[in-house]
Amino acid sequence: MENVLEKVFRKKMNRLRIKMNRLLICIFLCSLYGIPSLFGLDIAQEFAQKVRDYDLVVLRGSRAVWEGVILNPSLAKDGKIYIQFRDRRGMTSLIEKDRVLKIIPKMTAEELYFKLRSQIKTAQQRLELAGVCFNRGLFLQALVELKVALAMDPKRKVAYRMASDIYARLYKNLGEGEEAKGAYRELAKEELLIYQLAERHKILDPVLYYRAAKIYDSLGLVAAADLYLKKSFAQGAENFPPSLLQRAYLLRGEVFLKQNKVEDALKYLEKVEEEELDFEEKYRLWMAKANASFQKGDFDQALANYNQVLELCRGKEKKGVDAWIAMGTIYYLRGTKQDLERAEELFYNALRYFEVDQTLENILKTVQILSNLSLVYTAEGKFRQSANFLKQAKTLLKKTHYRSMTILDLAEGFLILVQGKTLSGRKLSDPFRQAASYYRQAARESVDKKGFFYFLTAKTYLQSGDLSKAEEHFKLALRYNFSPLDSMLELAKIAYKRKKLNKAIRYLRYITQSKKIPPSLAGYSKADIYYFLGRVLLEKKNHLLAKAAFSSALSLDPVHQPSLNGMGYIYYTEARRQRSSQNRENLLQKAQTYLKKSLSVDPRDAYARRLLTNIQAVKALKVWTSRFEKFKRLSRFWQTDPQGMVIAIEQKRLVIRPPATEGKITGKTAKVWRQTERAKMVRWEVELDFSDFQGEEGLEGGIYLENASSNASGAVLRLFAKQNKVFYYVVEYARPGMLEPQEVATLPPHRRVRLAIVQTNPAQASFAFVVGDAQLANVEVLSFHRSSQLHLGIYVSQTSSKSRNWKLKVEKVRIFKKRS
Repeated sequence: MENVLEKVFRKKMNRLRIKMNRLLICIFLCSLYGIPSLFGLDIAQEFAQKVRDYDLVVLRGSRAVWEGVILNPSLAKDGKIYIQFRDRRGMTSLIEKDRVLKIIPKMTAEELYFKLRSQIKTAQQRLELAGVCFNRGLFLQALVELKVALAMDPKRKVAYRMASDIYARLYKNLGEGEEAKGAYRELAKEELLIYQLAERHKILDPVLYYRAAKIYDSLGLVAAADLYLKKSFAQGAENFPPSLLQRAYLLRGEVFLKQNKVEDALKYLEKVEEEELDFEEKYRLWMAKANASFQKGDFDQALANYNQVLELCRGKEKKGVDAWIAMGTIYYLRGTKQDLERAEELFYNALRYFEVDQTLENILKTVQILSNLSLVYTAEGKFRQSANFLKQAKTLLKKTHYRSMTILDLAEGFLILVQGKTLSGRKLSDPFRQAASYYRQAARESVDKKGFFYFLTAKTYLQSGDLSKAEEHFKLALRYNFSPLDSMLELAKIAYKRKKLNKAIRYLRYITQSKKIPPSLAGYSKADIYYFLGRVLLEKKNHLLAKAAFSSALSLDPVHQPSLNGMGYIYYTEARRQRSSQNRENLLQKAQTYLKKSLSVDPRDAYARRLLTNIQAVKALKVWTSRFEKFKRLSRFWQTDPQGMVIAIEQKRLVIRPPATEGKITGKTAKVWRQTERAKMVRWEVELDFSDFQGEEGLEGGIYLENASSNASGAVLRLFAKQNKVFYYVVEYARPGMLEPQEVATLPPHRRVRLAIVQTNPAQASFAFVVGDAQLANVEVLSFHRSSQLHLGIYVSQTSSKSRNWKLKVEKVRIFKKRS
């Protein structure tokens, strides 16, 4: 029985021991993670009760309490001892020492902090102490306690949030100057280490990521800032409180802008609601919007945004100096006389807010403004004033640790470029290259304006005529996303000059297909861009797409004169190709409509007048065309002299070829000609097919013009083809002798060329060589004897007998005559 009772007692004792152990564990955990009051220490209450800024004097009997500052605790006067006391209102009193029950001395928060610090053991109590110190303004002490708490327990999210608040207060108390900047960098590095500790312990807080991004951005580490912003938004930054969300949008827009991602930057900047921001953040917002528009090349929008900055800074004009400088830069880039005067005014306004020889920041800003003024004066041709400003800027820069500034390099390069000599007066053989070297140096040194300086370098090479270097640097400007549409327009111009038409079309199409084309692009309106595209397409012989481009230009600007002329030219060209007289009349009428509208815009336009004159002349012509399609043999209007060769119509073409049988044709010349009246003849065109007439030595063909009455007066346009190249030379009857052959063109794929004889006046004519619509050669022929009748003919001559396997095919003949 006793054994049974003993076993029951032991079981109960074991259960009680287990319960007591659990209770002790709970008490330990509570003391460690958040219930310090179990130890009798409420830190906030302790601070509230004991922190006093004044001494307390408690009197006997009434227990009245005087609150103030004891000036002298034992002042002897009239045989008595007094306490000299100044109360909170500033009035000084004397209190007899015998009446005083006790004196409670004042205790500052810092004194109480050092008194309590030794009693604290847990991480939670450290956090509480840090929070109280933060509220009492003891930021350094709060930071120390926070670091200790994190060392004890690094998994508390609230500790990291508190750290960011403490560092924010410390940054505000740093002040200004180089020493403050150095202290800021040290504190920022400490704060980043705390955030990295949070990330290491899997505390994925979007607020912490946002604040880390903000620090990286302030230190100039843009890539790191972008990375942490991405993490912040991935972890739910869109759910931030409204004020914090607007600041996150603003920071992301600024970071995108520093990475030259202008469209992305504008997308986030447009999301920012201005009402949630303070003055400094509103300033950053409008400056970022203005800089994005400037980088994009939309100068009008940039000016509007900079004006908004100046409106915001009313009463704080010095804050808006950067906006003045940027506006001056835009007016300088526009380059007109009025714009340069406005730029000069803005730079002078900015200059008066800086006193030279004070802080480093003021000196650098003054150097920047003086360099800009030098640029303006150089553009205005005032070289002496420009050089003086540059010398002042260089003198000031020597007082700093900077060896050069990008804007200073730019200004000196521009002065060298325009003036052609250095500041010392030494003349340069190649000022363009010297200026470009300054611009390149500026681009390398610049952090956030590389694209701008590469763009200026490219413009300089363009002025020097070095198109390949210009193209290279425009592409660099494009890589850094500076005003991409301007860069593409310049690349299109270069490609057009170098006859790389496909490249030019590709750049211009990209510009026209952009969603936002600024109203003015490097002096080009939207209509000008479409006209430029049409002109390139016209040179590419694509009349259909050229017409569409000109129509797009006219839809934007109905009185855009170059496009009106372009449409007139296209219809005029199409009319000349028409076989139907009715179609030709309709197309000429359309061409006249566009050209007359062009003249109504500018009656002095010589091109439109000349084209209208040509149209009137064509309308006054009677065009006779022979395609040899309806005949099996030549009509009676044609005369032939085969001299052993065969002249016939084969497969709807006039063909000259050697005979099938062996016959001597070496040294022979076969001719086919038509007689026409000199008074009515204007132009005679022959289209020849060289597909079976090339590469043969001693074989040539061509056209000729001679008087019917005298074979001694006339000229021959001689042609021969070799290795897909066409060569020509002209022999005049009055001036016999062989001239040097001239290479005129590469044969097109269809192997057809068009030759023309144009009567320039009653006694003179010229030969023309045409491929497509491009006239590649025009040879004036000296006067020939007057005759009422002319012979216009085609000939083939073989001077050797190496080959008999050739054919000269005549596709068609067109004769333009005056109507009687």
